Amino acid sequence: MFLPKGYEVPKQDSLFMKFQQGANKFRSLTDVTLGYEYWNADGKPVRMKEMPESKPEDLRINDDGTLSAIKHFWAFLVLDREDNEIKLLMVNQTGIMGQINDLLTNPDWGDPKDYDLTVTRKGEKLETKYSVQPSPKKKITKDELKLVEDTDVDIEKLVFGTKKMIKDEEIIEDRVEIEDVSF
Repeated sequence: MFLPKGYEVPKQDSLFMKFQQGANKFRSLTDVTLGYEYWNADGKPVRMKEMPESKPEDLRINDDGTLSAIKHFWAFLVLDREDNEIKLLMVNQTGIMGQINDLLTNPDWGDPKDYDLTVTRKGEKLETKYSVQPSPKKKITKDELKLVEDTDVDIEKLVFGTKKMIKDEEIIEDRVEIEDVSF
């Protein structure tokens, strides 16, 4: 037999949380870092703190001839409930932002760091729909708090272009594209 019975390809650990099909449960750990992102002609993300005053010269041209959009994003650290790892979540879907903001401004819910959120993804490409559901408020456990304290990630440096980040005292270099960082 080429592979052992029941073999599954191991998941590769990543510092980044991406919304998979179905339910994606997490706990927000930090306040949001705001920014803007576009994809350049080389297929790489370019992030900045402010919306550029004019169209960047290296803005990617889509297959249909239109210019790639400059999108507003939120970046924040979360505790991914699937594997209980701390990850960076970058959200640029306005529907998700709006639903989380609705919870934030609702006096019954308030700060999303006080409860878990589940973002459910259904569909593919242009047909993708997201819904956000809060879980009952619950304090973070002592073990989870220790995990947070032991993780040193500078969101500003990671998101806005330096090529180094620190996690558990290990320096990871050459972060150019989100998908390239794993350990």
